[in-house]
Amino acid sequence: MVTQEKIEEIVNSHLEGTEHFLTEIDLTPGGQLAVYVDSFQYFTLDDCAALMRVIRKEFGEQLDNFDMVVSSAGMDRPFKSMKQYHKNLNKEVKVVTFDGKSISGVLSKVGEDSVVVEEAPKPPKKGMKVSKNAEPVQHEIAFNTIKETKRIINFK
Repeated sequence: MVTQEKIEEIVNSHLEGTEHFLTEIDLTPGGQLAVYVDSFQYFTLDDCAALMRVIRKEFGEQLDNFDMVVSSAGMDRPFKSMKQYHKNLNKEVKVVTFDGKSISGVLSKVGEDSVVVEEAPKPPKKGMKVSKNAEPVQHEIAFNTIKETKRIINFK
C-alpha cells in the first residue's frame, strides 16, 4: 500500500549520505503524489529521475494510478524542514507569523526553538535626515509562531 510514511522511508534511505534532504511529501486521495527534495548543493533533473525510479521500483504497479512528481523544493516554496533554515543562514528571508506579522531580513541565527532575523533599518522618509546610528533590528521568532518562511530572491 502506498503511504506517506513508506514513501518517506524510501526517499530518506535513498538520500542518506548525500547533500540532499526530503522537505515535503504531498499524497492526495485523488492519486496525486508530489515529492520535494532540497539540497545544500544542487538537486538536478537526473537526481529527480533517479529518485522517481527508486520510488516506482519499490511500489511497482501500485503507483500506476498515481500522477507522480519528484522535484526540487524550489526557492519560491515555504520552508518545510529545519535543514532549509540552516541552508539559508545569512540569506534574506521573509517570515510570516500566525498573527499576520511579516518580517523580512537576513536569517542570522537558527536555534532549536527559534530563529533570529535581522531587519535592515528603514530608510528615512522624504525630507528627513539619514540617521548615522541606525542599526539592524533583531527579531527572535519562535518556531511555533511561524506560519511560513520563504527565501527572498534579489537580482541586484
